[in-house]
Amino acid sequence: MAESKESLSVVENIIKPGNLIWGRTLIDEKEFRSIVSSGILPGDYVGKRGIRPYNVCLAMISKTIPNNQDKMLAYKTAGHKGPNGDDWGIPSSKSLNLAIVVDKNKLLQSFSGRVSAIGDYFHSNMGLHLFNIKKGDKDAYGVPISAAELYAEDPWLDEVVVKFPRESNGIKGITPDMWSGLVIPKDNFEELKKWLDNSQIRNVPVISSKGEVLLV
Repeated sequence: MAESKESLSVVENIIKPGNLIWGRTLIDEKEFRSIVSSGILPGDYVGKRGIRPYNVCLAMISKTIPNNQDKMLAYKTAGHKGPNGDDWGIPSSKSLNLAIVVDKNKLLQSFSGRVSAIGDYFHSNMGLHLFNIKKGDKDAYGVPISAAELYAEDPWLDEVVVKFPRESNGIKGITPDMWSGLVIPKDNFEELKKWLDNSQIRNVPVISSKGEVLLV
């Protein structure tokens, strides 16, 4: 059965070029509620080869490929640690592999001067193909491009960092008002729905890692 235009628009609004993905396996509902309350903060994520102690690390969604039928391709190929299309979730599990997609414009407004694109793609010819970066451009979809060595060694190819102060106690992180949507294995939807209801999150759509709309 063909997907409705409404479902396609929900997915396209979440998996939008320039939006950013943060993913991890959450241990339990308590951990999720902490992220809902305080937002995504440094220390909530282990990077490729170590902890980025004062940064939150995200992966940028590239532009879509014309005529490609897989509307989740840009999500699947981004360098995050969220679910990646296999829908392998276990309904009885207390843990949950989750990706939070962050609205790039809202992030830039809330963390002005603290967001930088540091991945190798933003400094190479691949940037032209994936992120519409032309020679001499200083940003990717509005996110300033900076040298990776200023932040950490061995970044992901599409990594974007949000810089936090060394003393971040009491500081709000990337809170739900900046989230475009959540991506989970479909099998874990009922568990996540309980977490969402208990945390009283509203207006954050949920899609499966295969692009099915689960909650709007």
